[in-house]
Amino acid sequence: MGAAARAPGGGSSSLHEPHVVERHGCPALTGPAGFRVAARPLATAGAPSSGCGAVTCANRRPVRAILASAGPSAQSPVPPYPASLPRPPRPRRWPHRRQPPADLYWCPARSAEARAVSRRSAAGTSEFRAEGSRRMKKLEGRVAIVTGASSGVGRGVAKVLAQNGAKICACARRLEKLEELQAEVEAFGGEVLPVACDVTDVGQIRNVVAQCAERFGGIDILVNCAQGAMQYREINDIDEAYALEAFGSGALATLMFMKECFPYLKESGRGRIINTASAAGYDGNAGFGAYGMAKEAIRAITRTAASEWGQYGITANVFLPIIATDFFRETQPAALKSLESKTPLGRIGTTEEDCAPLIVFLASDEGSYFTGQSYMVDGGIHKHS
Repeated sequence: MGAAARAPGGGSSSLHEPHVVERHGCPALTGPAGFRVAARPLATAGAPSSGCGAVTCANRRPVRAILASAGPSAQSPVPPYPASLPRPPRPRRWPHRRQPPADLYWCPARSAEARAVSRRSAAGTSEFRAEGSRRMKKLEGRVAIVTGASSGVGRGVAKVLAQNGAKICACARRLEKLEELQAEVEAFGGEVLPVACDVTDVGQIRNVVAQCAERFGGIDILVNCAQGAMQYREINDIDEAYALEAFGSGALATLMFMKECFPYLKESGRGRIINTASAAGYDGNAGFGAYGMAKEAIRAITRTAASEWGQYGITANVFLPIIATDFFRETQPAALKSLESKTPLGRIGTTEEDCAPLIVFLASDEGSYFTGQSYMVDGGIHKHS
């Protein structure tokens, strides 16, 4: 280095080595390129020290007072940042806490049509609610015949089918009970055609089918629930008349309704047959020989229909309910209590809540692959595959 680069008082210096200058009686360090660096003032020997802010120079003036009197250039060791240059990003206090990119939550402006749809959806107008209700009805536009619909399982099934959009032709011997069902269904917007029928009379069966097809234009679903001869009677006490009553009101009536409805079910292309059997026949319960005989015959004819009519898109299934109907509660309270103790669920189900949902499923498009099967609706009393 030349002499010009040497610091006063001898010794070598460089552009990067600060040197001491005197300013207002207080030494300061000047760095490279003229940048000023604040220096700790030289304290007078023997002077008391009371912290950084109280250190004084040789003239006994506090450093803060000296800097204040010197002006802004002396107070700021670094010159102001040029306004023409962009400021560098401010360092994060916690670099490990990364923030998501600014465009992470970016959402493009929606079109006027999209905003209009959003407003209509949010408004929840009656039109939109009605449309949603229609979409949820699995059997909308279908026609169902339900036999034995004046009470018990048949009545509950007819009501739930109507709630799911099906038009119901309800038949039984007691017309006044069917009219009560009609009023109940029409109260929630359903449609029921009540037709009085003794299912042991084939002529009356044909009349029900004809009236249903004429009123609604076809038949898509047949649910057979009618059954007579349900009294306790051991085999030694069964006479011919009682056996024929059990078979005629159950198996034969089911067969004849299936036969008369077949042309309409075939034309539908999605015909559904759901018949009713019983655990009394499945288990061979004592005292219900005639009744069990009829119910097991229904299971047999159901399997045959599944084999013969599957080619037309018709499914045929049977369910075996153990349900707490009014008749069951009134006539066999002890048996009902015993069944409750056998059920893993600790209760006996009801038609509308526990049985009818299966019927709705089998009657809908979702049940199109289920046919020829027997379904126990008993809360797990019978556990088998």
